[in-house]
Amino acid sequence: MSSAPASALRSRTSLRFITLALLATVSIACGGAEPPAGTGGGGGTGGGAGTGGGAAYCDAKPIFADSCGTQFCHAGNGTNPPTGGIELVTPPANMTLGQSLLNKPALYATGALGCPTASPELIIDGTTPANSLLLHKLTGTKGVDFACGDKMPTLATLTTDQLSCVTDWVNGVAQTGGI
Repeated sequence: MSSAPASALRSRTSLRFITLALLATVSIACGGAEPPAGTGGGGGTGGGAGTGGGAAYCDAKPIFADSCGTQFCHAGNGTNPPTGGIELVTPPANMTLGQSLLNKPALYATGALGCPTASPELIIDGTTPANSLLLHKLTGTKGVDFACGDKMPTLATLTTDQLSCVTDWVNGVAQTGGI
């Protein structure tokens, strides 16, 4: 019975080690887990690369539902709009959530102190996504990054991964016209 030369075994062992190291690095860089169920990259329904072609974006909708979508804040009940004024859970019929927020100006209560009326902030800024009110409300400072209201969510704080997901989703909405 012949055995493989020692150099061939070392080469296979080295290749296995390199492959495992590469997989571990990719796993860490991607958060160590499958991405949340998402848009599936332009037509699919799962997370990750999707099946519909195009780029895949993180699906922030479950984050909105869990952290923002109470009846008190940003989820309507089908009859009445949400108290927070911006629907983050159920978009209007025949629209995606992204489409319903893209280039939509913020609507402030009449007479709300310090709130812009002539040129309100855009919920998702399709030209400069980093200027989106949605992102500023999650990460910014009142008076510096947004004109009025409170930093969101008011009762909790999103994790770094959740904030990254929402940022990725906002960028995807701006790039695709509303995923």
